[in-house]
Formats: sequence, C-alpha cells, structure tokens
Amino acid sequence: MEKDAVRGWQSFNFSNAARSLRRQALVVYPTDTVFGLGCHPLSGSAVARLCALKGRLVTKGLVLVAPSYRLLEDYVDFPAAEWPKQIKNSWPGAVTWVVPAKSQVPDYLTGGRRTIAVRLCLHPVVKGLCYHLKSSLVSTSANPSGRPPARNLFVARRYFGAAVDCYLNGALDQNAMASEIREFPSGKVLRSQPRREPS
Repeated sequence: MEKDAVRGWQSFNFSNAARSLRRQALVVYPTDTVFGLGCHPLSGSAVARLCALKGRLVTKGLVLVAPSYRLLEDYVDFPAAEWPKQIKNSWPGAVTWVVPAKSQVPDYLTGGRRTIAVRLCLHPVVKGLCYHLKSSLVSTSANPSGRPPARNLFVARRYFGAAVDCYLNGALDQNAMASEIREFPSGKVLRSQPRREPS
C-alpha cells in the first residue's frame, strides 16, 4: 500500500525531504487545496521558525495532515479505529476538524487548548512525504499572514525564498480552495471555504 502511494513520484526526493524534516527543516509542498508550509509536528524549534516566517501567533494552533488515520492517532483522543462517522464521512475532502487532543500533545500544536485540528489528505505528495517520515505533518497555507495562499511553487518561492529548506512540487485541484474548518462534535463551521474571485 505504501509503495502504491508513492508510485509515479520520486521516492528519492521524499527520502531527502523526510531526512531534512527530522533535522528540524521547513518544507513547502502541495496539498489537495493549496500549497502548504510544514514541518515535523514534534519539532518545537521548527514550529517556532514556521510561525515566525509566516507571521502567525503560536497561540492560534496548527493543523496536522496525514494520508491515514493511523498517522493522526498519536495526537487525537479517539480510541484506535473508532473515529466518528461524522468525520469519516467528510473525508477525503477539504474539511479540517477540530477534535479532542491527547494530553501529551505539545501546546505549540494546540495553541494551549485541549483540541487539535486535523485533516486526512490523500494528495500523492503528502502520501509520499508522510510515509517516508512515518509521521503526520504540520500544515499551514504557504503564505505570509495577510497574503493569498500560494497555488504554485513560483509564488511560494517568491514568498519565502531560502528561508524554507525544501520545496516539493505537484499539481493542485485548480477548483479547490483552502479547507473548511469544523468543530467536533457540533459540526459548527469555524472557517468556511473562501469564495474564488471570478477570473
């Protein structure tokens, strides 16, 4: 299954990127919505760099993405294999859920709350990167706060340049926008998908 997930992509690049992430690197990569800026979720120093680069307050918390429920289970306070249908029925899709966090999850991921934001992402680059890293991945849109999310690698490089250690390219769904955020268990929409401006 994991080999199938990276078929057609350069595993060598994934290996190098995963190795860098274990050394507290920052990476820009495509998701199923926009390009993401990420790092290893257990690297507090990398998260601090990411937030400073983006101009984002750590108290806002961060989103974790992964291509499987298994890679999210260390952070989410649901029993293994007992994810609520409400969440499972919305995935795969551009929906991020704010769910109960396990007590050991660092405050820099939760923003000091008892919840964490997570999303199942089946983009081939996310699959390859997470499977080589053997971990979920911090994911925030690749843009400085207040600027539009990068939808191609050129814009991401223009935003961040050499401040990001690794850039991975890949196609986006050109009709997709940033993910919607919902609260569990109420289903309340905390952030709706932005409307695309007419071209």
